[in-house]
Amino acid sequence: MRECVIHDAMGQRIAKTVTNKNTTDGTDKFVTTYYVRDPQGSVMAVYEHMRGESGNGTFTLTLTPVL
Repeated sequence: MRECVIHDAMGQRIAKTVTNKNTTDGTDKFVTTYYVRDPQGSVMAVYEHMRGESGNGTFTLTLTPVL
């Protein structure tokens, strides 16, 4: 498993990609998590984008904080 984290100019995490090379069919599986923030930097939503195996190209809303 390998991780790659991307931060914006303010140092806040905006994306994280996890690569798993040990999938059942021998292909790589990538899960990228995107953090959507408001102008103050608070997380408004978190999305996951899965690629590889059966989750090819799927975006899923995983979190919407209560404000």
